[in-house]
Amino acid sequence: MAGEATLFVYGTLRSGFGHPMWERLRNSSSLLGEGYFCGLLYDLGPYPAAVRSAHEEEVVRGEIYALEDEENLLEALDRYEGIDEKLDGVAEYTRKKVKAFLDGGREYWSWVYLYEGYTDHLVPIPEGDYLKYLNEKDNLGY
Repeated sequence: MAGEATLFVYGTLRSGFGHPMWERLRNSSSLLGEGYFCGLLYDLGPYPAAVRSAHEEEVVRGEIYALEDEENLLEALDRYEGIDEKLDGVAEYTRKKVKAFLDGGREYWSWVYLYEGYTDHLVPIPEGDYLKYLNEKDNLGY
């Protein structure tokens, strides 16, 4: 596994969204490529929520970035992701490291923002790919 600081993004920070915070990510890191980690993805409405899974067949799709200014970038992303914001006394997201894989197979211990709330009432995102899910929803007229 590579020793560089990396970040796995699966939602609005992916390059396909063109979100202003993605611009900051792009300017402070290098895209290593598309990949996945073992997890499940849910639709929260305006953004997705990822949780870890122990099952290899359950994956969250996204992108892995090598961070050039880790401390400052993660501080800004923590604010964007609402790390300090509490929902019913619990943080909605936490930043943790997961084993992420590039599609070519290379492994990284990457930072990722994981959902801390209950998921039993949430809509699962098939194939763990938020961009594909949104494109299919738009094409079906939802």
